[in-house]
Amino acid sequence: MIDKSSIVKTLQLEDMTHEDQMQVLASIEQSIKESKAKQKEQLKSNVDFVVEALRGIKSDLETRFNKLDSTLVTKVDRILKGRDGLNGKDGAPGKDGRPGRDGAPGVNGKDGQNGKDGVGVSKAKVDIDGELVITLTDGTVIEAGKVFTKAVAEKIRVFSNADNRVPELVGQADKILSNDGTNLKWIVNSGGGGGSGTVTSVGLSAPTGLTVSGSPVTTSGTLALTFTAGYSIPTTSSQTDWDTAYGWGNHASAGYITSTSTSTLTNKRINPRVVAASATSGSLTPNGDTTDVYNAFGLTGAITLNAPSGTPVDGQKLIIRLEDNGTGRGITWTTSSGAFRAVGVTLPTTTTASKVSYIGCVYNSTDVFWDIIAVATQA
Repeated sequence: MIDKSSIVKTLQLEDMTHEDQMQVLASIEQSIKESKAKQKEQLKSNVDFVVEALRGIKSDLETRFNKLDSTLVTKVDRILKGRDGLNGKDGAPGKDGRPGRDGAPGVNGKDGQNGKDGVGVSKAKVDIDGELVITLTDGTVIEAGKVFTKAVAEKIRVFSNADNRVPELVGQADKILSNDGTNLKWIVNSGGGGGSGTVTSVGLSAPTGLTVSGSPVTTSGTLALTFTAGYSIPTTSSQTDWDTAYGWGNHASAGYITSTSTSTLTNKRINPRVVAASATSGSLTPNGDTTDVYNAFGLTGAITLNAPSGTPVDGQKLIIRLEDNGTGRGITWTTSSGAFRAVGVTLPTTTTASKVSYIGCVYNSTDVFWDIIAVATQA
């Protein structure tokens, strides 16, 4: 009978599960049976063949089973002494281990060294020879070569002083360059702009609308140019208006109506200013400054006619036209000062369905009322 316990120890199978051990032992038994069969068939074979075969099986089993059960020996012993028990239930999965702590932060590296200051340009100039000279902030002077042609440089050289250099510009504001016959130097500008002198005779003439004084200048003096009385120069924005008005011809003989003139219009028509109400119900207020005929059509509800706005003049006319949208609508008239007053008529208090009504008004500046002198409704 096979000593399974010894085999488990010999082959170091203690850490394997019971099921794995049983598979190993079954494999060993099968290998032994096969080996005995071969021994019977080959009696002359060397016993080392069997040992080598077992070693091969051990190596193969060690590779296949690397997780072993520490209690295998005890279980095998119990199995050998008694009947095999039923397979136990699978154990519950183990809990996940806790995550490890984060490592401590590493030490910050040292700050790098500051970079050196950059070098800039502190001054650049072109000398009398036409050479561009650049001075850097570290004191380095760079002669960048000629920027003037030889011909231009020679012309500049004419204005040089004894050492071939124009005097320094710094601190010479508002001064002018002067030549004393030997050297160039800066002197205070005493005025005169481009210089002064005398003339023999200089005169100025001007077109109509402009007056010249001080002409001619025979030695020295000033020429003055002014507008002749009644003349002016229009601005750019009004020039178009001037041109348009000029195209109308002689205004004096055109017979234009002015605010103070008394004129008779013949065969002329004045187009009335017709304005529609801003709403079809509620409060309505005509504007007496912009309205001759006030239309309130398609009324959808009751209305109240307020005193007309604006500054009307005595005798000014206003016609109010009313029409509903097929249903009679109530009318309320404002009758306080500045509003409406009935004169020989009865103010309508409702519209007639789908009919147009006319109300004629004349402004009375003495009593400060819009007198309603006519009311008519479509038959």
